[in-house]
This record gives sequence, C-alpha cells and structure tokens, in this order.
Amino acid sequence: SLITKTKDITFELDKSFKYYQTIIYLSQRKEDEVFSWYGIKLIISVFEMLPSPIAQVDQLVPSMLSFVIEEIKKASKQNYIQFLYQLIAVIFSYNPIIAMKSILSVNSIDIVFNKWVDAIDHMRFDFEYKRSILGLLSILKINLSEIPQVVSQNLQFLISKIWTMIEKYNKLATNKKEASEAEESKDGNDNSEDDYDDLNDEDYNEDDDEDYFCDEDDPITSEEKTYMEKTNLFVLIGGIIQYMNSYCSENVNVLNSALGEMKMKMLYGMISNNTI
Repeated sequence: SLITKTKDITFELDKSFKYYQTIIYLSQRKEDEVFSWYGIKLIISVFEMLPSPIAQVDQLVPSMLSFVIEEIKKASKQNYIQFLYQLIAVIFSYNPIIAMKSILSVNSIDIVFNKWVDAIDHMRFDFEYKRSILGLLSILKINLSEIPQVVSQNLQFLISKIWTMIEKYNKLATNKKEASEAEESKDGNDNSEDDYDDLNDEDYNEDDDEDYFCDEDDPITSEEKTYMEKTNLFVLIGGIIQYMNSYCSENVNVLNSALGEMKMKMLYGMISNNTI
C-alpha cells in the first residue's frame, strides 16, 4: 500500500541520514572527507527516487540541510563541497518550499547560494549539471511573493547560470555520445559517480580534458529505457515549467524575461525533442 511504501521510504532515508552522520564522524576522526561521499550518495539516491513530496520525509529535511550547511562551512576539499551541493540540489528538486524554509531558519541563504554559484564553476560531470539545473530551476515552483528577497532579486542571475549549465550539459552529453559511438568496440569507463569518488583534490582541475565518458555498450532493457526517458533532463525541465504554468504563472514571465525569446525557443525545442 501507499502508506507502507511511504513508511519504508521514510525509514530508509532516516537510516541513510544516520549512516551519513556516522560516516562523517568517522571521517573527521581520520581527517579524510572522502568517506563521507558514500553517505551522501545514499541520501541523494533516495531523494531522486521520490516521485513527489511526502510529509514524513519533509520532517527530515530541516535537520538534514542544517547538518549539510555546517559541513559546507568547514569542508576543505572542493570535491566534497561539490557533492554536498548535489545533495542540496536534489532536496530543492524534491521540495523547494521546505528546502528554502529550512535554509532560512538557520540564516544561511547567503552562504548556500553564494557557494552554490561558486560550485557551478567547478563542475565536470553531466550528473552534477543535471542536479543543479533541476535544483535551481525548482525555486521557480515557489510563488514569487514567498521567495526570499535576497534570492528573488537575483533570479535573473541564477537563471543565466542555469542556462550556462544547460549548454555545458549538452556539450558533455554530445561528447559522451560521440565517445560511446567511437569506442563501441572497445572497453571503457562510464562517466559515473564512482569516477567521482576516485578524484583527489590534487587531480581536480577544471581544464583537465581527460575522457570519463566511454562505457561498454551493454544491452538496455525496456525498463531501463523507460526510466532513462522519465529521468531525462529536458523532460523534467518541461515538468517544472508545466507546474509553473499551472500554479505560479508569474514565474514563467520571470523565466521568459531572464532568458529572452531566442533562448526560450531553444529551451522549448530541447524539451520537445526529448518529451516522451
């Protein structure tokens, strides 16, 4: 039943969060943040599986974001900060209203959004761009009057960053497709989050063109294809815009104003080409 599934999801998320806190404690004792990534990945995966906000899960969000913000303040490794912002991004995608209220409650709007913008400049992988695009765009699912002034005054700037990420995401996706086609008869490594775990800060270089995009061409099942279609970035963007049209149409005007007619046409074209 739905109630049973909700309880199971809430239990798994709560368990993952406690596991993450334990890992944080152990990694701090070892002075190595790399162990914390596995806990974050668990929580990210749970949030990304949630189809819509659930009351019991919403109750976990404030303490989770408060904890993550404290981690951001003292984090020393850029890779770790990147992963922390992926978690913030998926929480915003899950429920932007609860996420925004939670950040406001700990007076951390400035640090969250300033460092989030900084983190964009260090992104290297398509899944990073995808999560941040959806997380930041989900802010527009909040009624304009309910968005904190410090954020609403900078919406055009944030939307310009979203567009930049969309362009970079498309470039990475194209490179990945071309690399896959070029190497279809060879073995390779996928652009996965496991690669992310192996990156030390010494190796972290935004100008590094090392190819992480090749993978062995395994057969894709119909279930996997359906999942890939439903989680396609532009299908999800289309869903956000559809929500805005239904519940906060004034935010569509904000999006139109920030992007301009040409970019909006390009965006709708991307959505149209990727809609199921």
